[in-house]
Amino acid sequence: MPVFHPTIDLTNVSDLQSLRPFAPAANRLLGLLVSENVDFGSVVTVLRDDPSLSSQVLRVVNSAMFGPRQEVSNVLLALSLLGVDRVRDIVVTLALRDYVGYGSHTFLHRCRRHSLATAHWAELLAQHLYAEGPLTYSEFSVRVRKL
Repeated sequence: MPVFHPTIDLTNVSDLQSLRPFAPAANRLLGLLVSENVDFGSVVTVLRDDPSLSSQVLRVVNSAMFGPRQEVSNVLLALSLLGVDRVRDIVVTLALRDYVGYGSHTFLHRCRRHSLATAHWAELLAQHLYAEGPLTYSEFSVRVRKL
């Protein structure tokens, strides 16, 4: 079977140098949220020190997606309602949006579109391959080769 090697156009890679640094609070939060034993107090402290990030987390927890009975205005309560994994996902999403969401970085927007399309196809592939439940690596390899 022939191997396909796509040609990658790297002419706009220099645009990456014009990106601003990743948010320090997001870096600290991600470092705290990936550990086995997450210290809620440290996470709350970092969130409180970054009003923009904490307001965005509160906006998410109060959104229709989570539908709390009462408005959540406490970062610790938001953390306990959402859970560590969901807060980590929210922080990553918000930080990446802020990181690449501004300016006209065509290269980055193309990468984002490609990543979303790849994630969509991976989800469809997983649904097809895991119809009977999780597979071992060898079972997965065999099924992918059959496609």
